[in-house]
Amino acid sequence: MTMSDAIKRYMEMLPDSFQANNTEVLNLVIQFNFSDTSIPPWHLEIRNNKCATQQGIVENATISVQVDPKIFIDIQKGKIMANMAVSRGKMRLSGDLNLAFRIGSFFKLPRDFKFQLL
Repeated sequence: MTMSDAIKRYMEMLPDSFQANNTEVLNLVIQFNFSDTSIPPWHLEIRNNKCATQQGIVENATISVQVDPKIFIDIQKGKIMANMAVSRGKMRLSGDLNLAFRIGSFFKLPRDFKFQLL
């Protein structure tokens, strides 16, 4: 599986992993832009505690993330924490930073989920 395929699979799984009961009523959009141009941008939208993801760019995101795809996958695998990636310059965030660091708590990934790369 290519890195692009792995990120697509992950993004498509997020809506089913969203834990609405763990959140206040949220309305937000997160734009993910990857430094590898072969990987398309994605955005995640939470409206009235419903989550959806889609390839592409959205205007006026609540949070924008610029990240190398390998670092993105390492964060999802738990190899590096998001706040460490930001402080080391491996990931850039803009927008509502307090909310950005809480996003992970809104999702519960399946225990058997694995990034499988070639």
